[in-house]
Amino acid sequence: MMKIRKNNSIANNFRLIGNEHYKSLEFSKALLFYNKSLCYAIPSSIEYSLSFANRSAVYYETEEYEFCIENIELAINFGYPKDKIPKLMERHKKCKNLIEHYNTNLLKNPWNFFKLSHSPNLKIPYIVNCIKLQKSKKFGRHLITIERLKAGDVIAIEKPFYKYIMNSSRYSHCTNCLKSEKLNLFPCKKCNYTMFCSKECLSKGHRFHQFECDIDIDLEQDSCIFKKNHRVVFEALGIFGRISELQTFLEENPDKKTIFDFNFSCIKNSDTIDKNLTLAIHSLQKNPLPKELEPLMKEHCKLMTSITKNQKHKKFLDNFMRQQMKVIITNSFGLTENENEIGSGIFPFASYFNHSCAPNVGKITVNGHLVFIVLRPIEKNQQLFVCYRQNFFHCDLQERQDEILKSYGFVCTCEACEKNYPNIEKLPRYEKTLKISSKNLLSLPTIIEEYHENCDFINENSEFYPNYEICKLITRNHQLLNCLVCITTLCLKPLNIFYLLNESKLSKYDNKRSVNTSEK
Repeated sequence: MMKIRKNNSIANNFRLIGNEHYKSLEFSKALLFYNKSLCYAIPSSIEYSLSFANRSAVYYETEEYEFCIENIELAINFGYPKDKIPKLMERHKKCKNLIEHYNTNLLKNPWNFFKLSHSPNLKIPYIVNCIKLQKSKKFGRHLITIERLKAGDVIAIEKPFYKYIMNSSRYSHCTNCLKSEKLNLFPCKKCNYTMFCSKECLSKGHRFHQFECDIDIDLEQDSCIFKKNHRVVFEALGIFGRISELQTFLEENPDKKTIFDFNFSCIKNSDTIDKNLTLAIHSLQKNPLPKELEPLMKEHCKLMTSITKNQKHKKFLDNFMRQQMKVIITNSFGLTENENEIGSGIFPFASYFNHSCAPNVGKITVNGHLVFIVLRPIEKNQQLFVCYRQNFFHCDLQERQDEILKSYGFVCTCEACEKNYPNIEKLPRYEKTLKISSKNLLSLPTIIEEYHENCDFINENSEFYPNYEICKLITRNHQLLNCLVCITTLCLKPLNIFYLLNESKLSKYDNKRSVNTSEK
């Protein structure tokens, strides 16, 4: 297949499509096509500058005034037609004036809401201090809390160490950190399918993108599990520089290490942090490779080991790829935005959450991080559970059991399976008066107020779980948090958010991990 790299004609076509979406007030779609235009445009060409200028118009309409100014300046720097510059400068001036009189701080930053609810761990600052790692014959390594936790408590905010972006998200999210940055992204100067959110991500992403940039990918096909495996290998080689360095490091550190064995608060060198995380990932639980993957695994190992002629390095790389494939299959978490999967990642801490069809911890993706939030009260010394696939609210026992067994190789014995909890509509109802709001979620204060009220109700009535009221509020809270994330991270006005969210999808509260062993 002939390579299509930069092409101004294709770039212009994408920009014109973006213009049509802009006229229809479909601002997110407009930005998506302007980003495609940027990726195909030859750097410093007129088409390149026009796409930045058009993005500035969207950011002006959506009240993202700093982004608007940034894109105006980029358009001018890259040769925007001089006769049209006065119009851009007029927009630039309006933005400056509006910034002085308009406080957008809360709307811009989701981390004003998503903060750890307890003191941070002294060694791992992105988890709360009351979470401990334990090991037992029944549960293996698992997480418990040594303090009582309440519904709504944020207990961990973790970014993936290894991550992979879905092809469908390549023009809307940074390929390095998976942030959307409200689509204010910048294209790779060589290929036409990769974008970054900052110079820092461009620099960090180079350690794997230097290998991927010249590889043709089919954007109509989404990321297969082997491409995720390639990314892990590329990132590891980028961290260590050479196969020999990676091999020596792993051979000199044969003992299994968990993330709890390191003190990340006192390590300032990013290379040291990355090497320690490499050890933590390498020591994670690994299930055997499914037999149906073995033939393709051999092919991909042969392809990847061709980068070296040294037989010892070939043998090491083959084994390393197989071990990392097992890690991916067993431990990957999907990252979703508005219920659409944008990518997946390996999380050194989150991988120790065990599964339950009646989870007490939920997760939500925020700017490329997974935020873990308590769904219902958890007593001291109890285990923390997330749901890998579907919970009992809308999925019957046998379907859940079959799915978990097929994907993870174990029979679920959680409380919902052992006691055969009925689906949500058949759960007992109590006399507590409960009104689940159906009002449009037009502002952050409205969303936050209702969310806290729901958490209070769950905390005050947790003794009745599992009951209809609490389970219904858990699904409602998931919807509220999705709205909050959309408002603070997507380029959309609050008025549009409520209609974006499909309540039927959200009601399942699917905390799925990203695993599909049948991917080819």
